[in-house]
Amino acid sequence: MSALVHFGFLMIKALQLCLYILMLALTPVVGSCDRPEGLERVTTTISGRVYDSTTGLGLARVVVTTEPASSQVATNGEGLYRIETDVQAGRIYRVLVTRSGYLPNSTTIDVAEGRNTAADIALYLQGPQLQVDTTTLEFGGRRERQQLFLSNVGRGKLDYRVAPIAGDWLELESATEGSVTDTSQTLTFRARRTDLDIGEYRTDVRITSNGGDVAINIRMEVLGPDAPRLAISPRSLTFGADSPPQYLSIENIGTGVLTWQIIPSEGWIGLTPQAGETTGGRDEVEVKVNRTTLPVGTHSGTIEIKTNHVDASIPVTVTIRGSGACLEGEVECNERCVSTRRDMRHCGGCGINCVEGAQCNDGTCECPGSEVVCDGRCVDTRRNTNHCGACRVSCVDGTCDTGTCVCPDRDLFCSGRCPNTFIDVRNCGGCHVSCATGASCTSGLCVCPSNGIVCDGVCRAIATDPSNCGDCGIACATGATCYAGRCQCPNEGQVCGGECKDTLNDIINCGDCDVQCAQGAACDNGTCLCPAGAMVCQGSCVATVSDSVNCGGCGIVCLQGKECKGGTCTCPGDGLVCDGVCRNTQDDPIHCGSCGNVCATGAQCAIGLCSCPTGEQVCDGQCTNILVDAANCGDCGNKCGLRQLCEAGQCTPYSELYTVVPPGTYTQAPYGWTRKITLTRPFAVQLTEVTQGQWRNLMGSSPSYFFACGDDCPVERVNWWEALEYLNAMSQRDGLEQCYTLTGCTGTIGAGCPSTGTSATSCSGGTYICSSVTFVGLDCRGYRLMTDAEWEYAALGAVLGWHRGNCTVTYSPSYDQSPIGPSSCGTHPFGGHQPNSRGLYDMLGNVSQWVWDWKPDGYTNYSLLDPLGPDTGYIKITRGCSWLNNSSDCEVSDIGVQYPYNRYFSTGFRAAQTVP
Repeated sequence: MSALVHFGFLMIKALQLCLYILMLALTPVVGSCDRPEGLERVTTTISGRVYDSTTGLGLARVVVTTEPASSQVATNGEGLYRIETDVQAGRIYRVLVTRSGYLPNSTTIDVAEGRNTAADIALYLQGPQLQVDTTTLEFGGRRERQQLFLSNVGRGKLDYRVAPIAGDWLELESATEGSVTDTSQTLTFRARRTDLDIGEYRTDVRITSNGGDVAINIRMEVLGPDAPRLAISPRSLTFGADSPPQYLSIENIGTGVLTWQIIPSEGWIGLTPQAGETTGGRDEVEVKVNRTTLPVGTHSGTIEIKTNHVDASIPVTVTIRGSGACLEGEVECNERCVSTRRDMRHCGGCGINCVEGAQCNDGTCECPGSEVVCDGRCVDTRRNTNHCGACRVSCVDGTCDTGTCVCPDRDLFCSGRCPNTFIDVRNCGGCHVSCATGASCTSGLCVCPSNGIVCDGVCRAIATDPSNCGDCGIACATGATCYAGRCQCPNEGQVCGGECKDTLNDIINCGDCDVQCAQGAACDNGTCLCPAGAMVCQGSCVATVSDSVNCGGCGIVCLQGKECKGGTCTCPGDGLVCDGVCRNTQDDPIHCGSCGNVCATGAQCAIGLCSCPTGEQVCDGQCTNILVDAANCGDCGNKCGLRQLCEAGQCTPYSELYTVVPPGTYTQAPYGWTRKITLTRPFAVQLTEVTQGQWRNLMGSSPSYFFACGDDCPVERVNWWEALEYLNAMSQRDGLEQCYTLTGCTGTIGAGCPSTGTSATSCSGGTYICSSVTFVGLDCRGYRLMTDAEWEYAALGAVLGWHRGNCTVTYSPSYDQSPIGPSSCGTHPFGGHQPNSRGLYDMLGNVSQWVWDWKPDGYTNYSLLDPLGPDTGYIKITRGCSWLNNSSDCEVSDIGVQYPYNRYFSTGFRAAQTVP
């Protein structure tokens, strides 16, 4: 770099420094302004922008600090900052900004009461600045090269120059001058020991630049071919009044043979042994003190160590204590007087042991020189092969030279080891040159066995390897083997679709690849053959003597119902061909006894004759139950009149089985709420609750607990779902529309409860239950449950009594199931008490009755028209109380609730029907 350029750079630096000093001089010192103390503290916002003085662009990651508030933030990507802090109104504050590569800058602000303050600040670029990673290079006794990293931590271009080096044993292998902007530069120095005498060599290397100068201290050592090194521990010995013998360790941490001799300075120091030699091990010397001739007090001596490396001296101290208290400066530890300033086992306090090799100096354990503690002992990490450069850094196979592993007689040092690169498969011919799996290292070259070659990092025998047959990556087909580098299929097979196939027997590749035999055929010596009596039809072997689709030949189809026998289509049994199809006229309702003889709807064909189910006869082309069919009551065409039902083949007025409740309006008051209900449709209500006899005649068995009461007693232990199924069955029986569509039903209808124990009276688990029901609506012509509003409207009127037995206080689970008299607990036959004004029996008492409605969450005072209750819920309403209730619980307005799946021995139901 020319002198003129260097001078110009120095002038720029001087101007920048002057500008920075001038700004600091103009900045008022915090708190120095003449402002009154005790000003009120307020919260204010200080904001602004920090920008480059040259480009005007905002600077990110600038540290912004307010003083004396000590608030600190960093600018964003646009150079903006914002600080909210507590300050004293009217006081002078300073805003300081700093960023790497720029000179620091600041400004002062005067915070007015209750006002926010803005402060924009410019930063001026800092020039280049030289930085090195170390100022000391140690070559030790064996290292040949060392590197120095030089970088520019400032802004702009850094120009540097390395001054000439004094001494011809050190040379710079890199360029002596250069430039650095944003990157770093590596300087490599090489030490030459050839023809140098054994000893230590030092020099300084100076680097100058436009960003500062630096001096590098360099040290090198020249060793002989066999250079032992002495290491001793501990470095001092302290004996108390009655201390046992101690041991001095003499260790050779170098190479060659270390010869040693020790001499005590005082006669009271005993040493065993006093001489020896070691080639890399450790010798232990027992040190004893003869106290018999020593007076009370502290005595000092030395152990002089003479070696063929260096000499050393170990101080020895012994304290002789008389009877009584410890000497001055001693304390009692474990009933012994010791000096905690010097005692290795009580250094600084009782029981504080110094590690091996350390000394106790003024009550502090210290390792000698630059040694550090590794694994409980002082070691010199510059020379110790087990702790080279740092604790537990082993120098395997080499020596530790100034903290660096050096390999003997070799230049290669690989990952902490000195490998033999002639035979080491992980360092074959050089560091980290790994041989392929299965290879060996011979004379520094990786060799695969048996003339193999390397494929994907592994030695492969390409003469026999089916994955690499003849060369890398040539894979034999599945099932093939590799012989002499060629792929071969077994048994003279051939490769089909990447696999060896037996084309003599493979039905997928019969005789050749992709020649597939028909379904049912076999491959015999490369030819597809069907079983005897079969032939190939549409890709499959077919027995044409019995196949109705290929009867006697491919594609000959027998007509519907015909069978193929002996290759000929025939009708089975005594069947006839009707309309081109075989028909069994013995049981075919369309061709009963002969072709075209159609049985009536609902009739069955048996032995060629049409017949209706028992109790039914044909009316207008269909089987009809004339005992209950109102259009054919007792005989075909005998139609019952208006307001009549067909019962036992006789037209019976509704008034004998049902009562018709006309439309109307009434006031309902559930739980104290008052609401007006209007019913717009007339409906018929069964005069009695559904009886056991009615249930049994329709459903087949009675689920009742009180079965002994008889057919005229109300059916009970029927849940809500089962009541809907019964009403649908009534509608189906009478040819009426079914009012309910039930889905997801499980369990058995009318199974009742277990016959023993307390569970016999009620049950819910395992009963009949459905997941959902759809109600057709109040205009349905079939049988249904009354709504809650319809039930109360029908129940209005005088009630002369109810069946409740003698159960006025409590009841027992052990009920008498013998024929029931008027004074026993349980159900009673209907008609034992007078009906209400509408002619309805047992609207209160006997059994409570299921109605359609879910129980609502609450009631309100409003009018309702034909209410059906909530669309969903979890519990159903029951009405009418039962034999189980007292008189206080039996009012027309009383509402009960039950889970719809629950079967209970005091709950039944009553049928209803909308009247047209």
